[in-house]
Amino acid sequence: MSLPFTDRIIHQWVVEELIKPYYVPRFIAQTYACIPGRGTHAAVRQAQAYLCRSLQAYRTPYIIKLDVAKFFHSIDPPTLFAILRRDIDDPELLALLHTIIFNGVTDAGLPIGSYTSQYFANIYLNELDQYIKRTLHINMYVRYMDDFLCFVDSKSEAKRIYRAIEQFLHDELRLQLNPKSRYFPARHCLDFCGYKIYPRYLLLRDRSKRRLCQIIDDFEQNLDSEERFEIRVNAWLGHALHASSYHYATKKLGTYATRFDRLAPPTKK
Repeated sequence: MSLPFTDRIIHQWVVEELIKPYYVPRFIAQTYACIPGRGTHAAVRQAQAYLCRSLQAYRTPYIIKLDVAKFFHSIDPPTLFAILRRDIDDPELLALLHTIIFNGVTDAGLPIGSYTSQYFANIYLNELDQYIKRTLHINMYVRYMDDFLCFVDSKSEAKRIYRAIEQFLHDELRLQLNPKSRYFPARHCLDFCGYKIYPRYLLLRDRSKRRLCQIIDDFEQNLDSEERFEIRVNAWLGHALHASSYHYATKKLGTYATRFDRLAPPTKK
């Protein structure tokens, strides 16, 4: 959803001056989306640390990997506003937030293109974060927007926690888990935030590898200019080089690799 310029100014002001100062300090440390100083790579590092810890601490460690089905489209505006009204006393601010949330809403969901939606979504799932940490007492937990992980000590515990989370989402937040949500032994590869996570290293997902092939094909078929090609490759490298992908990138790019500083061979001392 593309908003008018004046609306975008108001939305940014609401987030920067009101939502961030009030809510971000109340979020748990293990939520990483749309929060300054965190982000996907911090979430991946934390997930890898928990993977290592669970393998050392538990005899039969399990990972619960969950995400919400059609998350932004499924957020219930009345439930979201009830959460804000519980936390905020200022009637004028509540009136403004009510206008933003319910503007153009016919049934459920938040507009994906709106800046406020990212933070409303975080506030919404903060209810889940607090439930998992305070009620279920899961110490090793990571969330990046609507993708979240729990590291537990057994299959039976994973099954119990999975059902409890599923019930909480349904009853309290009117959300449903994506059918691909599951739990599995921690010794298996963990796919999270664009990486295949192992205890001692990261690998790229196959989708990321195919994306580089598509970037190269587009350039060689004259669908992209040289400038556009270099922008797309640099963006890809910004993600890929956090994993063990240096040799893959140089091999795939071939003679193009010399254009990119991050793929330059190390200088000999």
